[in-house]
This record gives sequence, structure tokens and C-alpha cells, in this order.
Amino acid sequence: MERAKLDHVLFGLLIAFVVAALGSFMVASIAEIYEARGVIDETTSSISGRRSRTSYLIGICLNIIPINYFKRLNWMEAQRGNVVGTFICSMIWIYFFRDAINLPF
Repeated sequence: MERAKLDHVLFGLLIAFVVAALGSFMVASIAEIYEARGVIDETTSSISGRRSRTSYLIGICLNIIPINYFKRLNWMEAQRGNVVGTFICSMIWIYFFRDAINLPF
């Protein structure tokens, strides 16, 4: 069986970071558009941190889409890279927001 040209761990890592970054940017942009139109309330200082945490977390969770896509294509190495990249992104998220989520470390 011939291996696909893009079926590499590094390609999966790259996709994981790009999807997380673009996804969080997209969610934050949609929230700003809704704020400008008055659909949702503007952020106050008490909820602005929660909104940014949630935007980043949704961006990380959007990596489920390429993971399933790589599985459908049988690109196991790219899928492995995407899973590792998603794990790295989630560890970065936990590190930056550890005080807000009350972790003991």
C-alpha cells in the first residue's frame, strides 16, 4: 500500500496548531461581531477572561474535525501528529489558565 504524500507526523502537528489558532480567532471574531450588533452583551471585566478562555478552548476542540478526516483517509501518521498537537495545545491552555481553573500546580 502506497503512503500518501502528506501522511506525516509533522503535517499533522502543523494542521493541529493552525486549526487551533484559526478556530480561536474565528470564535473570538464572531463574538465581537455579535457584540457590535447588540445580540450579546459586551464583555465586562468579570467575564472577559472567561470569554477568551472559552474561545481558545473551542479552537482547540475544533481539531476533532481534521482528526476524523485523517482517519477517513487512512493517514495514520498525520492523525497521530494531529492528536499530539492537540495535546500540546491543551497543555499550553492549562498552563496559561491554571489559576482560573484552580489547579494545585
